[in-house]
Amino acid sequence: MFRTSLLLVCVLAALAQPPEKVVMSGSATLQSGAVLDFRSVLRPPTTSMKGLGAGGVFSDSKRNIVHRYMIDEDSKSYFGYDVLIGSADSAGTFLVTFQPLTGEESVKTLARLKPAPPPQFPPPQSMRSGEAIELDLMVSPDGKKRLTDVIAIESSPAAPPAAQSTVTPRDYTVDDGPITFDISRYSLWRQGEQVKYSGFTGKPGYTLWLEVPHEARYILSLVPHEGFRKEGTVRDNVVAFEDSGQRFELRFRSPVAGAGKAWNLYVLRAPEKPSGPPGVIKFGTDRLENLLPR
Repeated sequence: MFRTSLLLVCVLAALAQPPEKVVMSGSATLQSGAVLDFRSVLRPPTTSMKGLGAGGVFSDSKRNIVHRYMIDEDSKSYFGYDVLIGSADSAGTFLVTFQPLTGEESVKTLARLKPAPPPQFPPPQSMRSGEAIELDLMVSPDGKKRLTDVIAIESSPAAPPAAQSTVTPRDYTVDDGPITFDISRYSLWRQGEQVKYSGFTGKPGYTLWLEVPHEARYILSLVPHEGFRKEGTVRDNVVAFEDSGQRFELRFRSPVAGAGKAWNLYVLRAPEKPSGPPGVIKFGTDRLENLLPR
C-alpha cells in the first residue's frame, strides 16, 4: 500500500542521485520559451507499482501554467498538480509556484476518477535555467519506496535541426542497434512550420504516438504490423510521415536509430478522433500493445 504525499523534497544542484527507474517522462514549452521537463522515477529501481496507469503533461502557454497528472488504476484515483512559471528576471531566475490541478483537458481526461487527497504545496521556489526540483508523488508507509517527479527547467533552448542524411531508407531490425528518443529537447513541425504542442508523455516502450485533436491519432513504428502503412522515415534525429497530404516531423536533439542512417516508418491512423483544443498536438512513447485500438 502507498499513501499519497505530494511534498517538495529539495532543490537539486550537483547532488548525486540514488538509483532509480524511469516510468514516465514528459515536457512542455511555455510562451516565454522556457521548457519544463518531467521525469517520474521509482526509488529504489526494484520498486513495483502495478496500479500506476497513464499520465500526462498539458501546457497553457498563454498563462505559463503546466498541468501534470498521473493515474492509480488500482484505486481508480488520480493525483496531480499545476506548475505556474513566472517570467525570468534579469538574472535568469524563474519563480515556480505549485498549485492544485486545473485545466479543461485535465478535467475531461480524469472525469471517471476520484481525486486523491489534496497535497500540501510548498511556498514558491526560485529556479535558474538548468536546475531541477523534486516532488514526491507516492511514498510507502516506511518511507523506503517512493514515486518522485524530477522537474527541470531550461530557458529558450535551441530547436533541434532538420535531418541531414540522404541515404535510401530500409527496414529496421533489432541487429541495427538501439532506438533512443532524446526528449530533453524536441520540436514538432507540420507542413514545414513549427507548431505548438501540449506536451510529451513518455512511457517505457519504443512506439511513438501523435494526436491531432479533432483530426486523428497516429501510431508510428519502425517495424511493419498488420494495418500499418509505410508512410514515412526515421532519418538521423527526425521522425517524419505524411497523411492526407500533410507532412509531420518530430525533431529530436540526437539521432533516433543511428546518425547518417534512414529507416522506413510504418503508420497506423487510428479511427477515433481525440478531443482537445484544436491545433494543439500532443505525442509520446509507449508499448505497442497499449496503443492499438481495442
